[in-house]
Amino acid sequence: MIALGPDPAFESVPARHQFSSVQILLMVGWVLNGLPLRGTCSALGWMQEMPVDWGFDFPVPHFTTVRLWLLRLGYYKLHRPKEHASDWVWITDHSNQIGQERCFVILGVRLSQLPPPGPEFPLRLSQMEPIELEPVTVSDKEVVFRQLEANVAKTGVPRAIIDDHGGDLAGGVELFRRAHPETIEV
Repeated sequence: MIALGPDPAFESVPARHQFSSVQILLMVGWVLNGLPLRGTCSALGWMQEMPVDWGFDFPVPHFTTVRLWLLRLGYYKLHRPKEHASDWVWITDHSNQIGQERCFVILGVRLSQLPPPGPEFPLRLSQMEPIELEPVTVSDKEVVFRQLEANVAKTGVPRAIIDDHGGDLAGGVELFRRAHPETIEV
């Protein structure tokens, strides 16, 4: 059996939690890097079945626990203050309609924080910042314009807005561009 040795960081448990900070970071990191929610729990369970002393022996959380950690992280990222800058690009869309509601979403990307273009130039989740997530029952160009205008207070006027050119989004972006001609639509 390989022994990696215990690490005291695995003993640090946040208040009102039963899992260590390292385990939370490990599981959330796996999901943010592409493993499915259930897959993270399966991978941890499989690691514990191996005859290796990983230096930790914590319980395998249910995938819904990992989902709650992700929701808390997302809530924090959505509500934390954003830096005002002129190089924001907003990616906008509406979620699928469920019942009477759908959500208007703005993800932001700072151009200055992207690597130079090249063959390995994928946009990573870690480079995106949630700007807005707003449930709506009615969406037309005036509603989208008001939503876009309200979010200028968070980041400043974006350099560009990316949208799928659906009627309500395209109309709202056009109204926004009339008020802010420095913004382009992609």
